[in-house]
Amino acid sequence: MRKKVKLSAWSTIMTLIGLIVLLAAFCFAKDSLAKYIVVGALFVLCFTALCYMPLSISVRDGELNINRPLKIKSIPLSAIDSVKLVSPTMAEKRICGSGG
Repeated sequence: MRKKVKLSAWSTIMTLIGLIVLLAAFCFAKDSLAKYIVVGALFVLCFTALCYMPLSISVRDGELNINRPLKIKSIPLSAIDSVKLVSPTMAEKRICGSGG
């Protein structure tokens, strides 16, 4: 069983705002060092997203798999004590939309 992860509207908005700010900083930078710093920040942002952004969740061979673009995080089902549904709250906004 494989279930796609849906990003929240808050997460999408925060990502767009971050990209707009970085692109504006790149456009208005006067010297080349500032432009290199902005490009570096954009690279770090994109690489971090590739490492941690969940694409889907699946259960196979006694493991819960969080499928990411560069790596699959596997958690043994025996290590899971309980599961509960948590509705989105202000906590989502406090951690910049990652949802925990």
